[in-house]
Amino acid sequence: MRASSKKGGALGGSLCLDSHAKLNLTLNVFPKLESGLHPIHSIFQEISLHDTVDICYTKSNSPSLTLISEGICMPTDNTNIYSKIFLHFKDKLTHDYTLTTTKRIPLGSGMGGASTNAASFLKALIKIEGWNWTETDFINASTQFGSDIAFFIRGGSQLISGVGQVLSSTTVSPPSHYIIIHPHIHCSTKEVYDTFDTLYKPSQTLPSPSSDIGYNDLFLPVMTRYPEMKDIHDSLSTLLRSPVYLTGSGSTFFICLTDTLHAKPLIDKLKDHYPHFFVEIVSAIL
Repeated sequence: MRASSKKGGALGGSLCLDSHAKLNLTLNVFPKLESGLHPIHSIFQEISLHDTVDICYTKSNSPSLTLISEGICMPTDNTNIYSKIFLHFKDKLTHDYTLTTTKRIPLGSGMGGASTNAASFLKALIKIEGWNWTETDFINASTQFGSDIAFFIRGGSQLISGVGQVLSSTTVSPPSHYIIIHPHIHCSTKEVYDTFDTLYKPSQTLPSPSSDIGYNDLFLPVMTRYPEMKDIHDSLSTLLRSPVYLTGSGSTFFICLTDTLHAKPLIDKLKDHYPHFFVEIVSAIL
């Protein structure tokens, strides 16, 4: 996550952050706990696709938050994760904040757009407010707002387990590039996990965690809950004649590339057949 201070002073300043997306290269999901959360075992990969978050701040005795959205439209009311973080920490804040997010990561895509924005804002608050947080403090705070946020503390390639709060290194070597395909279908994470619970009863023993790139325990629940996603997956597989994978609970598909030499013909073919889809080549950030 790139950060650059544009200016700063005793009364305020500004900060620019790149909030990178992620792919789930593998995803094993286990029966939900009493808390309602599902433990996972997943390799997360940070990728070059990113939002840009410009943060302006000024000293204030009555902190306020202003949200501005550019690019892909996103909510700027209290439903936004920025607002939830701001309201949670408001009593500890000493600045007004204006956040301008240039949104490039599609909403509801399974690529962690909200989570990476949340991580950027938390990192900015730590820096601007002068909080002496450890990485453990960051993880503990982040889990209040979403299970994927902790990953973006480190980014790169990480093995994520528990309910998203356990980060460790991985021995799997990720592909260097990917083509991502987002069909502008919103897959509800809750509905996908509810379908998972229906398909896999709590008493059922699931296979041991897989480290095979593309393995995803939510693939069948997504295809079951959203038949149009299955139709698109089958069509993509036929067109590309290569494995097409799903990240997280959808709805973004991806294919792995070992290099970019043959990427442009694939991109052109995809954009010709699916002119309304979001199609882009991205690189792994290591």
